[in-house]
Amino acid sequence: MYSLLPLPRVRDRRLVVYSRVDSPFGGRLAQAQGLFSEFHAVLGALKFAEAQEASEVLVRFNNAYYLDAARGPNWWAYFFSKLMPLKEGRDPVEEVHCRGWHCYGPHFFNESWTALAVPTNSVRQPYPLGAAESLRECRRLTRRHIRVQPWMVDQVDEHLREYTTGADFVLGVHFRGTDKSTHFPTQRPSFEGYGRQIERLLQHHAPHRPKIFVATDQAEFLEWATRRYGSRICSLANSPMADASTRSRGGVHHDPRFSPFEKGRTAVLTCLLLSRCAHLLKNRSSLSDCALEFNESLPWTMLLGDEVAYCDVAGIGR
Repeated sequence: MYSLLPLPRVRDRRLVVYSRVDSPFGGRLAQAQGLFSEFHAVLGALKFAEAQEASEVLVRFNNAYYLDAARGPNWWAYFFSKLMPLKEGRDPVEEVHCRGWHCYGPHFFNESWTALAVPTNSVRQPYPLGAAESLRECRRLTRRHIRVQPWMVDQVDEHLREYTTGADFVLGVHFRGTDKSTHFPTQRPSFEGYGRQIERLLQHHAPHRPKIFVATDQAEFLEWATRRYGSRICSLANSPMADASTRSRGGVHHDPRFSPFEKGRTAVLTCLLLSRCAHLLKNRSSLSDCALEFNESLPWTMLLGDEVAYCDVAGIGR
């Protein structure tokens, strides 16, 4: 953990984790994060709790990005079970409150548990590239501990019936564009670059009745895909998106035009829908990273710029 301070003593106790918040001192010392960055923080806390023999993990997330006071003070609980038991038949006798984890130890302004879940993630080599072991571990933790709220599962099933009935192949396409740049190493792919990979994947799988599920935070990409692929395109109706005039706000989770709950609901729903596709085409984004963690057998292709950084179907995308 690169800490000079002692580890939290959580054996046979309940580890309580909190969402990251902006540092009171400003700058980048600590910042509130998006939903799926926080998802990886939960996985990191679970990994730590397992290793230290905690009895359970309780998530209390209350940053403003997704919080709806009418639905309760913990936005994680809107979408997932907040309590994750690690030991059967043991009631914790004490709670250990970890409001943050800084590279120098426990801290009241949070750095994150994320580094435990995805330790090789970096600007130049983003997870899950070159991180097969971390991906397997995140998948194991997700399978073992994360429970999606039943109403969310019902919405996923309902949307799949609506969008994909009659299709023999569903290609999931996630284009994250609003907070990416045009320069290495965070450059977003071009629309045409995505188009080349969509067509190569469809040619390889050769479905008779394909559907392309498009998930994006950029309205222009959905418009382009609909013009190019017509009735084969399906997407989540009323999903929050930005366009050229609003992109300066950063990621959609920063955009005050959309309700906090809807930003969270559509993000989780999009992730779960992508996880149920037959192949995932993505660029750098924690949302589609987590889609891979919800489906251990999901084939995927990842672009950095217009270059194929990874494709687990032999001969595709190069």
